[in-house]
Amino acid sequence: MTASSPEPGKHAVVTRGAGFLGSHLCERLVARGIRVACVDNFITGSPANVSPLTASPLFTLINRDITEGLDVGGPVEYVFHLASPASPADYLRFPVQTLKAGSAGTIHALELARKERARFVLASSSEVYGDPLEHPQPESYWGNVNPIGPRSPYDEAKRFAEATTAAYARTYGVSTAIARVFNSYGPRMRPGDGRAIRPSSARRWQASPLRSPAAGSRPARCAMSMTPSTASSPSPPVPIPARSTSAATTR
Repeated sequence: MTASSPEPGKHAVVTRGAGFLGSHLCERLVARGIRVACVDNFITGSPANVSPLTASPLFTLINRDITEGLDVGGPVEYVFHLASPASPADYLRFPVQTLKAGSAGTIHALELARKERARFVLASSSEVYGDPLEHPQPESYWGNVNPIGPRSPYDEAKRFAEATTAAYARTYGVSTAIARVFNSYGPRMRPGDGRAIRPSSARRWQASPLRSPAAGSRPARCAMSMTPSTASSPSPPVPIPARSTSAATTR
């Protein structure tokens, strides 16, 4: 069993499941026969993103702020933690909520995974690298981060979330993985959310292949397309061996 291949008949919790990426994940899990508890407080997500799923007996929508706790009742085999304002417009507007989602929210999600012996997958971000001095960024790169700048609530929230995930893997043996999601685009993007790839560009690129700049011409940006039928994946999630002390696997 891996984070990318959940088993039919199992139960999954998706935090911020009514957001842009979370709603696509919920769709794919339900399509595989997995029971999904979608947890969202709708600070940036929308019930409309998952409205087609509400008719499915496999899907439950829960309005809850996970920074105050996370308990869905019943068995859980997978916890997918996506909760956080993710676009620049959102985390600049909600800096404290962003920090709480990455800290208290992550701990509550990990505690649920620990209690249920569930697989935990953290949706992190390329923002853990801050303003990188290396392009593209290898997994071994630790980043170039301003801890008190205007973007720091998101950067530091994700870095804290990764550190906490690694600590739970080493200390408690929780089965964990970290996926650093880069620039994503596709259906359900909100106009004006400030992402690197705008909704108008996303619609155009969905209709034609992306063109990469010539090698060495400028720093490259990775892009991940999310569509209902052909959602592509970022690099495989980074597994964290339990109680490992290797810097290569723990950042």
